[in-house]
Amino acid sequence: MTKKIRQYFLKIKSYFKGKVIEQTNSKINPCLEVKYVNGNFLLNSFHINYSYGSNQKIFLAELKKINIQNRNIKDVLILGFGAGSVASLLHEKFKINCNITGVEIDEKIIELAHKYFNVQRFENTEIICADAFDFISKNEKLFDLIIVDVYIDNVIPQNIESEQFIKQLKTSLNNKGIIVFNKLIYSKETDISSKVLYDTFSKVVGECKYHKINRHHTNTNLMLFYEHTGSFSDSLKIKPPFSSFF
Repeated sequence: MTKKIRQYFLKIKSYFKGKVIEQTNSKINPCLEVKYVNGNFLLNSFHINYSYGSNQKIFLAELKKINIQNRNIKDVLILGFGAGSVASLLHEKFKINCNITGVEIDEKIIELAHKYFNVQRFENTEIICADAFDFISKNEKLFDLIIVDVYIDNVIPQNIESEQFIKQLKTSLNNKGIIVFNKLIYSKETDISSKVLYDTFSKVVGECKYHKINRHHTNTNLMLFYEHTGSFSDSLKIKPPFSSFF
């Protein structure tokens, strides 16, 4: 059986139940899984989708909300690059001609990103293996868009929600630059910490906006948005005082 025929049958099979292609681990992630579902590769941790699944769908919807394709985006920083699903949206869905710096702490994820997700196809994209907190602390470059999607499995490292980190995000923005911060809420504890994150953002950067997305009955995504000396569209007006999701 030729390679093309094998790939064809693998793709057909994926539409029925999906297929686990590789399971592995790293010093950072105890469980990493590449799965082939509906003709596409997905990267998952033990509890959540990292790249090219539900997470990408959420970012697609949220980037549309801020009309990203009509903004002057030249330099992008993605903290928590994963297998490149946000880069794929920017380059291929929205057709934005931009330079992307992707920061990913896990060498194994970068390896999988090249092996299965063809991240080498992205032009003007640099992937750096580094800790997001350390990177932003030393960063001197200004960006038009900063995406924060930093997770170890389903947990955001504590320092990623700190005042120091958020201050560094703000100082790394160009005029009219945008921060998009993804926070997953799946328990009472993460609900409480989401309010703390919102309050910290508001304290450090000033007025910010949020949007919550109910993925299913147990999980909610909180998307925080900040635009440096700018304003968003009516679809993201400031909402009433923050309240619990549970």
